[in-house]
Amino acid sequence: MFKKTIAIQDTTLDKSLETAGREPMLPRGSALITTSGNLYSKGMKAIINAATGAMTKSGGIFEPTETSIANSIKNSFTLMSVNGYNKIAVPFIGGKIFISRIGVTANALAKCIIDACFKANSDGSQFVLVIHGTHDYNIFKQEINTNYPAINYSKVLKEGSILDFSLHQCDTIMNAANMEVKFGGGLSGIIANATGEQVKIDAEALAAIKQFWKAQ
Repeated sequence: MFKKTIAIQDTTLDKSLETAGREPMLPRGSALITTSGNLYSKGMKAIINAATGAMTKSGGIFEPTETSIANSIKNSFTLMSVNGYNKIAVPFIGGKIFISRIGVTANALAKCIIDACFKANSDGSQFVLVIHGTHDYNIFKQEINTNYPAINYSKVLKEGSILDFSLHQCDTIMNAANMEVKFGGGLSGIIANATGEQVKIDAEALAAIKQFWKAQ
């Protein structure tokens, strides 16, 4: 179905990840695209999972970092483009579950995400930052206005739900995922429930990861 399922640019390809847990993991900072279940009929044709850090392990190659956040965004844009999609909705990845492990402020993480998006698409025509909650939205607004004054922030930043296609008009959405590429809690769990096919999509991702390591 997809021309390219996994993107690993600028990641560390550590073969130990094939057997790191009960099931294989992707390299930190990679991305993996899956189908979107019930979201397809609502306009969101695929989910691109940003594998920023591990859910079941910590330390070393499993720990989320600003670099892994930026790389996972870059690889997500690659998958969007290669597979012929037009625009991606980007949430505050790492902003809840991983931020304490990353060890940065919300403003610093927001800037990292914004910088990575504009590095991948300088005019902001291929992404929308979709931020839930006024407090976090204002952080992103501040960082865009400070660091990208030539950009009309309202064109690339929306407050609300990433599941609201009418808000962002993006045919792909980014999931704040993990190296296991399994739906978890927080935003990932919300997306999982909305697909109506959590088990199927988790299995789809696992099959792709196993195939990836067989090819290495």
